[in-house]
Amino acid sequence: KILTEEIEFKKRYQEELYISKINAEKANEAKSDFLSIMSHEIRTPLNAIIGLTYIIENENDIVNVHENIFFLKKSAQHLHHLINNILDFNKIEKGKVTLENVAFDYKTLIIDITRSLELSIRENNNKINVYFDNEFCSDIISDPLRMSQIINNLLSNAIKFTKNGLID
Repeated sequence: KILTEEIEFKKRYQEELYISKINAEKANEAKSDFLSIMSHEIRTPLNAIIGLTYIIENENDIVNVHENIFFLKKSAQHLHHLINNILDFNKIEKGKVTLENVAFDYKTLIIDITRSLELSIRENNNKINVYFDNEFCSDIISDPLRMSQIINNLLSNAIKFTKNGLID
């Protein structure tokens, strides 16, 4: 009887170890996925910052310099928000990420993102068209950072996988 109990105890212990191992592997995979996504997220505004800096450096028209500095600032702010999210990793890990509900102008967000990706668009010899329905109300309430991340990812991927083309 003692031997049977000992065998059952060891079986339960091995099952618990196996479950713990599976859970640890899943957690490690989730962290790897998170780091992969965040590195992509960070690269997008960083590329815009580098590209705009290069453009400003070679720009002679003061009006364009001021406009590019504006978009450089927007890209830097976006990068700042992303880094803050990384630093809040514990919140993400515990499922305590909260979405903001802030009023902002969606059209402006789209136009700012498109302008910040202008260098990448040109490097791939692409053109981009942004259309808004005349009836579209661009004042929305949402999380501007998350919306920016989504739009940035979509446009960045479209630019990355399009050469000598048109992105509508």
